[in-house]
Amino acid sequence: MHTAGFSNGAFLSYGIACRYPSLIAAAGTNAGGLSQSQFAACQKGEGAVPIQSFNSLDDPAVLYNGTTEWVGQDAINGMWRHRNGCTEGVEEPHTTLETDTTTCLRWDCPLAPVEACSLEGIGHCWYGGRSGGFEKCIARPGDADATGKMFSLWEELSQACDIDVTRH
Repeated sequence: MHTAGFSNGAFLSYGIACRYPSLIAAAGTNAGGLSQSQFAACQKGEGAVPIQSFNSLDDPAVLYNGTTEWVGQDAINGMWRHRNGCTEGVEEPHTTLETDTTTCLRWDCPLAPVEACSLEGIGHCWYGGRSGGFEKCIARPGDADATGKMFSLWEELSQACDIDVTRH
């Protein structure tokens, strides 16, 4: 099973992946993070989960660098790299997308990949479109398409495991 979420749903997707890693094939998060207490519990947990995160450096609702209530995205990405078997300084990221608005970095950790996309100059949105009518959330040339990238990773992972993702 995959989990994906936006905003509070992203907090939930991270929480599910932390708590039930053996049940989750991959987690995608968009404009969300982890509370301080969830992060502490997740750091102590075990079990790898492929992770993709999409966050704006300019999100006024879920601050990229965190708050007193939730952890910054760099720390969350580092925690997932650790859980997924990456060793600091050994597994270096490679760029999967770099434009004027978006940088996506992927670590191919021994147990599961971690991909983190950061966007500039956009607010609290599902990135790559599906604006919900919010002017500041209209997709711009160069923005990561979170939906498309999530489905691409899920397809890649299913092929690696020889799973038919088209069955219902």
